Amino acid sequence: MPKPAPSSLVLETDRVSLRHFHLTDAASFARVFDDAYAQRFYPDMTDEAAARRWIAKNLERYTTDGFGFWALCLRSTGELIGDCGLTNQAVEQTTDVEVGYHLRADHRGQGLITEAASACMQYGFSTIGTARLVSMVHPENY
Repeated sequence: MPKPAPSSLVLETDRVSLRHFHLTDAASFARVFDDAYAQRFYPDMTDEAAARRWIAKNLERYTTDGFGFWALCLRSTGELIGDCGLTNQAVEQTTDVEVGYHLRADHRGQGLITEAASACMQYGFSTIGTARLVSMVHPENY
């Protein structure tokens, strides 16, 4: 499967788009973890440098795996409000493709992640061709 260019749009739904991250997204992406609830589950995502490391890890995934977590942006404004995507995840004695996401606090509860994660699931089955998708969630992270 050919890998898309790093600046390319990956997916769109009615309200959000998913595109490849850029290192210049670090300041905007750091805001996703700028509340006490998000920091409870991601205590290492405390600043722009941590966000830059997360983005760099995903840029590497785009090259090695052909997918990763993508920048989640509002279609209406282009504003980066989180991430959503697919990643290889070790689960028990195997590796599965996981659907995951992070969303800035002021956009939670609007169904945006339902749209984005559904599109990522469809992408996983139809484009990547995986037979199984998983999602691992901390029991207290509702």
